[in-house]
Parts: sequence; structure tokens; C-alpha cells
Amino acid sequence: MKLKDFIANRDFDVNADYEIYYGVWNDGGECIWDSVMGRLSQDDLIAQYNITYITVDIDTRKIIIEVA
Repeated sequence: MKLKDFIANRDFDVNADYEIYYGVWNDGGECIWDSVMGRLSQDDLIAQYNITYITVDIDTRKIIIEVA
């Protein structure tokens, strides 16, 4: 599934805080987007990345999305 199908989908409202990481989020991955930065557009290059893993950070209660 591509990131644009989940986060940048105009027909689906995630309605939660999230962070997008390139790589493994808790093992050196790079945070490339945070929901506080605004809504991700389907036209953004990041939106073309494939989702490899989704979890929740218990401490921050944010959805964590890993992409490659």
C-alpha cells in the first residue's frame, strides 16, 4: 500500500496524530513527516513511498508509519 492511499487519501480521514519514518522508527529511522507539519498531499514525493509497517507509540499515542 502506498502512503498516498492511507494518509493522503482525500476520501479517508485518519483523524489522529502520526509520524512517518523512512526506516525503522525506533532503530535509527529518519522522521520525514509529522502530522503537526500539516496534511500530506497526494502530489508530494513522500506520498509515493510504500508503507512497510504501522504501529502506535505508546508514549506519544501517535500512529507510527514506516515507509521504504
